[in-house]
Formats: sequence, C-alpha cells, structure tokens
Amino acid sequence: MLIIVTGLPATGKTTIARSISARIRAPLFSKDEYKETLFDSLGTKDREWSRSIGRAAIDLMYSDVASCMRVGLTCVVESNFKPEFDNERMGKLLDEYRVSSVQVLCKADGSVVYDRFSQRASSGDRHPGHNDAGSLDEFRPVLMRGRAEPLAVPGPLIEIDTTDFGSVDVDALVRELSAQLVL
Repeated sequence: MLIIVTGLPATGKTTIARSISARIRAPLFSKDEYKETLFDSLGTKDREWSRSIGRAAIDLMYSDVASCMRVGLTCVVESNFKPEFDNERMGKLLDEYRVSSVQVLCKADGSVVYDRFSQRASSGDRHPGHNDAGSLDEFRPVLMRGRAEPLAVPGPLIEIDTTDFGSVDVDALVRELSAQLVL
C-alpha cells in the first residue's frame, strides 16, 4: 500500500508525511531528503543545478518506493508531484506491483503558502542547495494558487487544508487512511 503526500511547496507536506509515517510505522521517502543528501555529496550551485539534483532525487525516491512495493511493504512518499511528469510514472508503479494507494493533498490559502515559503527561504533553516531565496519571484504565481493538482492515479483523494496548521487533526487523518487501506 502506498500513501502519497503531495501539494505545493510550503503547504506542510513533509510535516504531515512524517506524522503519518511515525503513526503507522511505515518508511517515508521524501524528495527533499534525497535532494539534500545529494547536495551534501555533490555541492550546491545555482537554480538549474537544484533542478538537476531534484530530477535525480525523484529517480532515487521512485526506486526506493518500488523496492518497498516489491516486497509488499506499506510506505509513505512525499513530494510536490507534478501530474504532467508523475501521473504515468506513479500509475505504472502502482499497476506493476498491484498496490492500492491513497493520496493526501496538502493545500492552504495562497497568501499563507507564499508567506511560509518566503519566511522559510529567509530563515536560514532550509538547506541552501534549494536556492529558495533566489526563486521567490519565479514561484510566487504558483504559490498564490494555494493548491496543486492531484495525481490522476487510482485510489481515494483526501484534501487537507493546512492554512491554520494548528487545526490539522493528524490522528483523524490517520484514522481515515486506516479506513481506506488495510494497514
């Protein structure tokens, strides 16, 4: 079984995915963790380099997810998945291993998402390889939408509004996931 956590940057995907992973005791594969490991090994450069590292991170992440599916392990995968790139790839993986999935789409008010992204970029807490501060103008129109398109893959879609992160009931989310999937 696969739990897919997706959404725009700064919508709380990683926080939600980590909480789900810990509560159901399933491995978590997060694109940014792969990216940051690659940055640490290969160095940081410009925005184009970050994109190249991102593509490699996605390939590694899919490989690890496939390894779990191959042996029947439930896992959580987290990224800002893009339907134009990931629908086919994720669909093939689910089909090949005959795995069911539930998709959790994190969304929030666009101005909140933009503010979170901007604060994160200037905080110094995020890995410098992401080059977020240099991409604020590039991301602004996307972030202001507040919601990404979900993947077109089989399985239920659960939308979580993280505008007020304190009101997100992760325990209720896990109960809902448990009802959707046999964990």
